[in-house]
Amino acid sequence: TTSDKPRDSIVNFCAYIPRWTWYSLNITTTIQFWKEGNTKVAQKMVLGSLYFWTWYGAFHYMNPLFAFAYLQFPFWENVLLLAAVNWSWHAFNNPKDPEDEYVGSITILEGCINVLNEDSHVVHHQYPGAHWTDHPRLTDKHWDAYAEHQATIFRKTHAFEIFGLVVGRQYDKLAEKFVDLKGQRAGKEMTHDEKVKLIKERVRACWWGPRKPADLVLQGKEVGNLMDGKAVDG
Repeated sequence: TTSDKPRDSIVNFCAYIPRWTWYSLNITTTIQFWKEGNTKVAQKMVLGSLYFWTWYGAFHYMNPLFAFAYLQFPFWENVLLLAAVNWSWHAFNNPKDPEDEYVGSITILEGCINVLNEDSHVVHHQYPGAHWTDHPRLTDKHWDAYAEHQATIFRKTHAFEIFGLVVGRQYDKLAEKFVDLKGQRAGKEMTHDEKVKLIKERVRACWWGPRKPADLVLQGKEVGNLMDGKAVDG
């Protein structure tokens, strides 16, 4: 998770990269599955990782340069690029309700790099097992809730641009791309300054770690999703 540090800081992003690296190496995820008692999945992750590194060791033995160029370099490239994408997807939190997925995951309309419909990232969390071709339908299904929750929606952008604008603290540019769905429906859209204020609040809100507000109490909506029926608002 990115939510223990304000996301509008390149320093905080750099501090986040080691956490993402351990995740990419299947280390922290394996430990978490084990703690949750999901030993079958944990064992599969260990076996899968051993399988990969066994092949890497074999290729490194035969040709170290080949192993670096075609296996190790792509891994580190993945770490950096996907860390930035994940930072972007989860850069915003609702200060009053950090478990609000409509705010906590971005939605991009008319995006130019909509790989497997990940621009509908709220759906990714609500229905993690849904096929990517079904994301538009599931977005439409809950569109009224997007408006009600004042969802974090941007238009004509992409995850990497959002990342650059967030860590570069380009609040005005973010406000220009922000879609005030709630205001549009009410017939009174937010002003530019109001959008900037909202964006600043959301990129700086933290729900765990030393910056978590002392009076913040989570309701458990992070457990489950709309597919398994365990989510509080599902």
